[in-house]
Amino acid sequence: MSSLRLRTCVALCAWTTLAWCPFLTAQPPQRDLSSASIEELLEMRVTTVAKREQPLSAAAAAVYVITGEDIRRSGVETLAEALRLAPGVEVAQFSANTWAISIRGFNSRFANKLLVLIDGRTVYSPTYSGVFWNEQDLLLEDIERIEVIRGPGATMWGTNAVNGVINIITRPAEETEGALLGAGAGTLQSLSSYARYGGTAGKRGHYRVYANHARRVDLPMIQGRSADDGWTTTRGGFRSDWRFDQANSFTVQGDGSGGQPYETTPVTITGFPGYPSFAGGNLLARWSHVARSSELRIQAYYDQARENFPGIVELRHDSFDLDLQHNIALGARHNVVWGGTFRNVRQRSWGTPIAWLVPAARSLRTFSGFVQDEIALRSRSLYLIAGSKFESNEFTGVEIQPTVRVLFTPSRRQALWAAVSRAMRSPSEVEIGIRNLLPMMMTQRPTLAFLIGNAHGRSEELLSYEMGYRTQAGKHLSLDVAAFVNRYQHLSALVLASSPPPAPGIIPLTMAYNSTGRTYGVELSVAYAPARVWRLSGSYTWLRPVDPFAAGIKAYPGSGDPHHQFQVHSLLSLPRRVEVDSHLYFVGAQPEMAIRRYTRFDVRLGWTSNEHLEWSLVGQNLLDSAHPEFSTGNSAPIEVRRSVFAKMTWRF
Repeated sequence: MSSLRLRTCVALCAWTTLAWCPFLTAQPPQRDLSSASIEELLEMRVTTVAKREQPLSAAAAAVYVITGEDIRRSGVETLAEALRLAPGVEVAQFSANTWAISIRGFNSRFANKLLVLIDGRTVYSPTYSGVFWNEQDLLLEDIERIEVIRGPGATMWGTNAVNGVINIITRPAEETEGALLGAGAGTLQSLSSYARYGGTAGKRGHYRVYANHARRVDLPMIQGRSADDGWTTTRGGFRSDWRFDQANSFTVQGDGSGGQPYETTPVTITGFPGYPSFAGGNLLARWSHVARSSELRIQAYYDQARENFPGIVELRHDSFDLDLQHNIALGARHNVVWGGTFRNVRQRSWGTPIAWLVPAARSLRTFSGFVQDEIALRSRSLYLIAGSKFESNEFTGVEIQPTVRVLFTPSRRQALWAAVSRAMRSPSEVEIGIRNLLPMMMTQRPTLAFLIGNAHGRSEELLSYEMGYRTQAGKHLSLDVAAFVNRYQHLSALVLASSPPPAPGIIPLTMAYNSTGRTYGVELSVAYAPARVWRLSGSYTWLRPVDPFAAGIKAYPGSGDPHHQFQVHSLLSLPRRVEVDSHLYFVGAQPEMAIRRYTRFDVRLGWTSNEHLEWSLVGQNLLDSAHPEFSTGNSAPIEVRRSVFAKMTWRF
């Protein structure tokens, strides 16, 4: 038996020993979602699938909900790490401040087929077609739930919701009254502190304000030297909710953040030593009117972000988004949701002699409208869901993204669904206008290439076939399985450019959109609650990509997609308010990136000493001292280390 398998078996034995302990019949602690029944979890309300509230059990999509209680008991300290809890989500830490996160393949540092929203505000970067995860350093205690859709959601959410949608939903201000103080420290997180205060505003309103600060230390590179990739972030914000009457409510919220995610800068190539930094803020307002058979919502937000990459480029974005949505029931058989969005993004860049954008400033306007009808073909058992998004953008013109779904519910505890959907991924500003001198590892020695954007870029296209089955097999067990086949056209890939090189020995490259690809896979998740104080859950994901970059030249050796992933979670609540939570993750090998398979085992011990004070001790990556999870191929991989973290939270 290999050492890896031996360590895995030891971890499984330890996890099972912790779980099977003689306390299951003891007096349970105060009730929370970790002790909810399977039926209650399946009836949890979700909004991301159909842009209206519906029980999770009746959603015609592969959807999973990470609750705020799941996040607390996982012991994680960042939003990116919390996403490991969802089945089918690929989460790989690239450095101390960088993650590669995707769903159903095509993972990379800027995974460009995953739309991420926070309270309906998109954090998908129009410049890089991805998410800067180190900038989303939310106060995790404020998260109510994270709704994860595996599969296209473009009909509801528009371009770039190709392989999935992640919607982070924060708690209403009414649920965060009082004061919260917290602090923690550990081997990787040298310091973290946060504070929050909430109260009432007159008879109809509630509010909260918060601030948090964190400092993370460097990770080692595979040769043993420091990667110089630690990071510091500071964030603050507020939320205010007002309910004027039973029909009308109003929300205003905003955040501001800044930080410095260090990275090793190749000075010999850029000639500009230094470290990146970011700063930004946002302000969102939302009004909702709920009538007997309809709901109208109008939302607007302004978002400003600035990223500075020394020696490369400095970027500033100012985004304004206005969204209208109307849900209405038409008779007994039709439930229609329709709406429209206007978005304006103003971009400004300051380049260097080795990297710049053409033009340096531009405005990108997007207009879109959508409509979807849920038709009850047979009362409470068979539904046809059909709709489409119509969107016009500056780069590719009008895009049409339809979906057709069928939902069959033979009983209250079973649901069978199938879907055919089309989704698009519009090109980013970098793909259109970049001019960049960059290193490549395509030969035995480093080679310089000159990347030239393609001003005639087009949208990548997905045609997805999905089906799934969801059932509650008794009071204590639930099962959810989904299968999919995705066919891609016009995938972007690096190819040799026809333009002459800027200097002898430099390879000119550009983006082409003539590649095709196909992925297929199966996702299985199980939840089991043998007792009120004990909940088990697990999942397995099998993914198979087929020639996703067949027609292009790869800038790095692989897409970063393991064929196999599985995870097991145990949440156990013991007497005297003691919690023992363990989490086991297995990620298969990624030979194209020279990443070996690895197993991660995390344990959290929690103790609520009184109704105000909570203590926790978390151990992560306990199976080995360090292992890499992702690599670009241009430098030695950075290793994720074993770590220990302690935290105190005081509520009053």
